Amino acid sequence: MKQLEVIEIRCAAAKVTRLEQELELIREQFLNDSQSGLIKLYKKSEPYTDYCIQIYQNIGNNEPHKDSCALHILEVLKDYGLVNFAVWMEFGIE
Repeated sequence: MKQLEVIEIRCAAAKVTRLEQELELIREQFLNDSQSGLIKLYKKSEPYTDYCIQIYQNIGNNEPHKDSCALHILEVLKDYGLVNFAVWMEFGIE
């Protein structure tokens, strides 16, 4: 089973540059530490202060869980603005 964790943030305009630097550090750390995951970063065109982090993981047949990496990211990003977090599970008939 595959899991998608989505972290959305609306950043204060004065903190955009710092947030983008922090997101790059988060991405690099995730890529260095993760054995079986993928992380993608997105920026909304309007408003330019909205960002999205998507963490894709294969969790086998396990129940959905919040990854400790995602929880750490949430703690770091809450200083930059409003943060929303959701866990999505892949489904379908095979």
